[in-house]
Amino acid sequence: MGWILGPVGQAAAASGKTARTFRRNTAWCWLVEPELTVTGEGYDEIQIDGIYLSSNWCCLIALHRGKVIAWQWCDREKTGAWRAFRQRA
Repeated sequence: MGWILGPVGQAAAASGKTARTFRRNTAWCWLVEPELTVTGEGYDEIQIDGIYLSSNWCCLIALHRGKVIAWQWCDREKTGAWRAFRQRA
């Protein structure tokens, strides 16, 4: 985890292999998509926000009392992305 939290690069995290090999071996992690089941539960308050995880991806998130109740990937926060997110959530 040093390559995420500190100055250690991906090549050092790959135990003697190249950074490219490390990215190839861990690429599956980015394809994991957890599923949130619709419960029909009502909420008195919902916090929504968009967080940027890289320069190319934004994650729209809805929270209720600190628990994620819905999320959606988009390229940036924009009206269409928020509209689609609200209709789905």
